[in-house]
Amino acid sequence: MPLATRLVQRQHLHGDGYNAASRNQALTGFDLYPVNLSGVTYNALQLDIYVWGNVNTSGHRQRHDTGFQQLIGSLCCQATGTFSSGFYFPFESATPGVTPGVTLTTPLTIPGTTIGITFSYQGSTDGGTTFATANNLHVR
Repeated sequence: MPLATRLVQRQHLHGDGYNAASRNQALTGFDLYPVNLSGVTYNALQLDIYVWGNVNTSGHRQRHDTGFQQLIGSLCCQATGTFSSGFYFPFESATPGVTPGVTLTTPLTIPGTTIGITFSYQGSTDGGTTFATANNLHVR
């Protein structure tokens, strides 16, 4: 269950907090699974990922508090193709969960045992010239 979901600069962010095992000290990449249930077929996607070093897991927060603090890294990647409504589109390697489908050029050092990750997926119908957030373009 997400710890925080909010609208930032017209982008829907979906997020969650995770407990990192003590041996995991850096992130090297991600496997991503955007789902399109918008009713629109896109020909490009933009995937924005934000990694946070501090997550409010107490369940108590103020209205203006997102639940995430201390941004330690972000990644923006774009993909072209046919992204039809009603389908999900895996960005994963041949060994999901072992080798990331989206690899970071420099691993992100995890400052503690709790991290937050937020995602924003946006679609384009003009080949990636402009991107827009749509309802029902989800993270799974």
